[in-house]
Amino acid sequence: MVNYLAYPEDINSNPEVTGWATTNHSDEWIKPDTANKKVMLFVPQTDTEYDFVLMTTEDNTGYKLSFAARSQKQLSTLPERNYTGPKVSVNELLLMESEDFC
Repeated sequence: MVNYLAYPEDINSNPEVTGWATTNHSDEWIKPDTANKKVMLFVPQTDTEYDFVLMTTEDNTGYKLSFAARSQKQLSTLPERNYTGPKVSVNELLLMESEDFC
C-alpha cells in the first residue's frame, strides 16, 4: 500500500508516504526476529527501483522488503529513517466528524 500511494497512477505527484503496522509471524516476508514489532514503512526519496519499501522496526533496525524477490533483507547500515510513531492515533480519527461520499 505504501508503494502504491507513493507512486499513484495518472497523478503527477511524488508524495512522501509513511505507514505504520505491527508485524505478525504469519505475515509474508516477516522473519521470526521481526515478528510482533511495531514498524514504520516508507519509500526512500532516492528510490529508482520502484519495487521495494524500507521498514524500520521500533528498535531502529532497518530492512528492505523487495516485491521482485519477495524477501526481507536486513540493511547493513543504520536505517534511512529512525522509527517514529504515527502523528495521529486511530482513536483520534474515530472522534472526528466525517461525511460519507457513497
